[in-house]
Amino acid sequence: MNTPFNENALKLAPWSATKLKIATKCPFRAYQAWVAKSKEEWDILPDDSPMIIGIKMHTFMELVLSKFPKDVFPDMVNLNAFGGRMLQVILKDEDLSYKERDAINSLYHGALSTCQRFLSHKIKTKSKSFVELPVGIDKNFQPIDFFDKSVFFRGKIDYMMVTPSGATAIIDTKTGAWPSLKSHTQQLRSYEVLSLHALKNKMRQDYNITLSSFISGLAYIASEEVLWDKVRPLKLVEGSGTQNFVDSLNKVSDLVFEKKVLRGNHCNYCGYKHLCGSRRGKMGKKVQEVRM
Repeated sequence: MNTPFNENALKLAPWSATKLKIATKCPFRAYQAWVAKSKEEWDILPDDSPMIIGIKMHTFMELVLSKFPKDVFPDMVNLNAFGGRMLQVILKDEDLSYKERDAINSLYHGALSTCQRFLSHKIKTKSKSFVELPVGIDKNFQPIDFFDKSVFFRGKIDYMMVTPSGATAIIDTKTGAWPSLKSHTQQLRSYEVLSLHALKNKMRQDYNITLSSFISGLAYIASEEVLWDKVRPLKLVEGSGTQNFVDSLNKVSDLVFEKKVLRGNHCNYCGYKHLCGSRRGKMGKKVQEVRM
């Protein structure tokens, strides 16, 4: 069976939504990181606290959404009693700094409120739910294990609900405080294509559910907002959605091997700017372009 992906896309596999986003922002950076494996240089070492906080809050929500008793109504009183115990599990990590502990505590109420919203909707719609669901497809869009050596595109879906009629909601959780949907459209659409091809047969065989539509959203726990994209019917995701996914991966893969430099605000946070000719003065000033 011939794969729709070109040689460069296959060379860069396995892909993920995050990897695709990085390559799209700056193919040159992707080339240096994944192909040349060049050493990064930093004016100031990047702060990894946001990543640590994000991982801990994802773990907290996974514990609440997957372990909250099914025979207990998910109101905030019951959830707070249960969530408090799960929070202590997260805070047991002795490597957490005071700053990280404070940030986790400040996000607790928003995360719990978001969990309450999801659990209540699950009950109301009688949906099947999946938390931190690992999915993968091979180069021919066939389902494959997340860790398989032949996986071409894979991802972990933070939270997914599927109604008895096959309406599927995919939610990506964000700990940042600035709600935005447009900047994550590519990521959400890739999750839809990935979920369709990885789970279509499984849903039919295991739950007697035929997938019918997809809607993707971002859950910003700091502001307790959930931003939803448009509902996309199965045929759209299966047709033009999948074709756009293929075209995007093939195009960005070619740009990576062309070492295409795309300058922007991301240059301030790149360890390879010394290789592409970009430089910056004081933090926050516009990136200056230097001829190659």
